[in-house]
Amino acid sequence: QVITLPDQGVVLPERLAAALDLRVGDTLTVEMLAPPREVLHLPVAAIIAQGMGQEAHIAAAPLFAAMRVAPQVNRIDLLVDTDRMQDLNAQIKVTPAVAGLTDWADVRRQFDATLSQNLLTTMTIQTLVGLMIAIGVVYNAARIQVSERSHELASLRVLGFSRFEVGYVLVGEMMILTLIAIPAGWVLGHALAAGLAAAMATDLMSIPFVITRRTYALAGIAVFVAALGAVLLVRRRLDRVDLAVALKARE
Repeated sequence: QVITLPDQGVVLPERLAAALDLRVGDTLTVEMLAPPREVLHLPVAAIIAQGMGQEAHIAAAPLFAAMRVAPQVNRIDLLVDTDRMQDLNAQIKVTPAVAGLTDWADVRRQFDATLSQNLLTTMTIQTLVGLMIAIGVVYNAARIQVSERSHELASLRVLGFSRFEVGYVLVGEMMILTLIAIPAGWVLGHALAAGLAAAMATDLMSIPFVITRRTYALAGIAVFVAALGAVLLVRRRLDRVDLAVALKARE
């Protein structure tokens, strides 16, 4: 998002404003370390979201007026056709007055590639751990249900219910509990992700915390499928239950 600097006042990133406990309309005291080495009192004109760096921004005109110096330029941001980048680089090399050229598009591509790779690795590990936990919890819960309710389940078989119908009781109960637990998992996962994003933020970089609906849907589907697979494994144990032994078992 392109931000137009106001004619008066200073623009602060969100993290810097939070660290200084400043809001729009407050006054920021700035001590200048370069001549004329004065203390300025600037109003906070806006607070913006900024992922890279924590610099305060001010328009050129009020800055040079406060410093009482002629306008100066130490960097120019150019929008360059990618087909002409080589020509621009060649011209920069033969221009002594220009110190160097940074292709921010290339820098951003490399940064995105590195960040995406690291995030993909982290997400894969966390997803596998989460699925293993879900499978373990559902599997153990289903085994306990079969062990504790073998008499009731065997009674249903004797009353004429098919194996599928008896298994549906176990599978249906566990999947209903899973569906109830998924929204709670969304809430806890949202809080955990927000905490991780805040913990990973530094003064130089902060990753925006954004979770799409697609992410919630994929997480819910993954947990549901994992739970279904686990409970179906336990469901097979019902076919091996000895009806006579189960019916003789004391409650």
